[in-house]
Amino acid sequence: MKERKNEEKPMRNEYELQFKQEYKRWQEKISLKNSFSMEQLEYVAGVDVVEWSENAKDYGICCISVLNYRTKELLERVEYAGRIDLPYISGYRALRQLPLVLEAQKKLKHEPDLYFFNGNGYLNQFPMGIATLAAFYLRKPSIGAAKNGPRAKGLSYTKPPSVIGKFTDIMADTAVCGAVVCTKKNAHPVFVTCGNWIDLKTSIQLVLSLSERTHPLPLPIRYAQMATREGKVKYENIIH
Repeated sequence: MKERKNEEKPMRNEYELQFKQEYKRWQEKISLKNSFSMEQLEYVAGVDVVEWSENAKDYGICCISVLNYRTKELLERVEYAGRIDLPYISGYRALRQLPLVLEAQKKLKHEPDLYFFNGNGYLNQFPMGIATLAAFYLRKPSIGAAKNGPRAKGLSYTKPPSVIGKFTDIMADTAVCGAVVCTKKNAHPVFVTCGNWIDLKTSIQLVLSLSERTHPLPLPIRYAQMATREGKVKYENIIH
């Protein structure tokens, strides 16, 4: 067992070097400015990814929901499940999830104008959450919206008042890199970050405009999240 661990360490170091190179390739190309106008939005998508382990193997499922931005009508939901072959290395989870997202996206009949991700964008420690990284491959603006707060070192934030629309800043030293937004009274706030090709003000505006008062997360993510929960149970039974 000890020899095996010694063998795995160089391999993990090699993966980590590759991951760092992949992140570095995109970091200078991140843009926190709008590449679109609100009038152009027709279809918006929500993305949720769930991972689990079974018999020492890692699996994941990605579900994507597409809504009409004006009517909030759910137009379609797709899913893709499969093995995750890349190892987990802290700070690089997005690279494990990206293949699942891209395979699910291939099944869409509607082309989203913007993606919401149940996760972080531009605030993680490198800074490259799934909402930021995936945008480069999907070639669309993106927003990160999550119920769990960021764990990256050097970030600070406070909880906003329980009044819909109120928010506080997520700070990295003296720089604002996200917002903690109240989308539902007496509920956990949502941690909103820019993914790519969008600014924070617009990200907050879109999260609020697509949040129902029955759940904190915006509808596109909520629909995707419900599908991943159902899909995970289905695929776990298949694996068994």
